Amino acid sequence: MRRRSCGASKMLVATLVASVTLSFATAAWAQDNDIDDGLDIVSETVYIPDPERARIDVTSRYTITNEEATDYFATSYTQYYFDQFPVWLPIEATAVAATVDGVLAEVSLEVVDDGDVQVATVALPSSLFYEESSVIEVTYVLAGGDARASALTRVNPSYVAFPAWVCCDDGQSSLRIELPLDFEVEIEGLSDQVDEREEGGRWVFEARDIEDVAAFYVVVFGRNDRGLVSEAVSVGPHEVTVSAWPDDPEW
Repeated sequence: MRRRSCGASKMLVATLVASVTLSFATAAWAQDNDIDDGLDIVSETVYIPDPERARIDVTSRYTITNEEATDYFATSYTQYYFDQFPVWLPIEATAVAATVDGVLAEVSLEVVDDGDVQVATVALPSSLFYEESSVIEVTYVLAGGDARASALTRVNPSYVAFPAWVCCDDGQSSLRIELPLDFEVEIEGLSDQVDEREEGGRWVFEARDIEDVAAFYVVVFGRNDRGLVSEAVSVGPHEVTVSAWPDDPEW
């Protein structure tokens, strides 16, 4: 957030930092920043795994409104405005892009927290003053990860595993996850806050208007045995079927 002070013969511009709060699904870390910083944020994050392409497409949509009213004094006034919006992302996130009110926006990336996460800072095309709103959409890709690797995300035609992140304001943040019906899905973490249904030929898992964003976390596991690679092997008089993940030829 920035502050613009105007009087009879002076102008002062000072820079403040706009902070958002994010929950990481494994609870390995948590941001303790207050989000009551002059922005009202309504958000939804959507995860759509693509097992055949070994990736997860993620879209986060933020409707932000400047709630910091102008301060008026006897001979001057101070306005507060925003010209950028930071979004915390997994370190594995690639192909990061953003739009503001439907127009492609500039995004800068910075690795923080000892390399565990990165921040995508979205530049607003114009200053956001009191009671003005903008819709920011951030998209990125999470790669599936190699077999037996330490990556948090794993996606292939037979297995899906990933943590889900949410942001920002309590009671105004939502999560949606879509998976093919071929998968048997289990949600770990605060699964009691997640609703499940079948919609459009897919499993849909949703947590709407999450009450405590900082405490919320879920990890998604999905299994599709029909996606395994199987081979019949003769062992003496017996024939044994050996199955493996399709992305693990060594096994």
